[in-house]
Amino acid sequence: MGVALQCSVIREEMAMDANYCREKAVLCSRLAEGLALNNPGRFQLMDLAEDFQRRAEELEIEAARTVMQSLDNVA
Repeated sequence: MGVALQCSVIREEMAMDANYCREKAVLCSRLAEGLALNNPGRFQLMDLAEDFQRRAEELEIEAARTVMQSLDNVA
């Protein structure tokens, strides 16, 4: 497997994970919006949405670092 192909595969795997987390963040936010303001489940869902969003951002940063390290190893 060539370096370019390997970088592409790594990037796609990380992107899928980040996309998954973003989708779950949106889902949790939508579910939370449908609940009453004083419903404890609303706050739990909002917390989950924030956690998923934060994880998506971490995964994207990790993917970018992996790609940069791969490029540095080639050079």
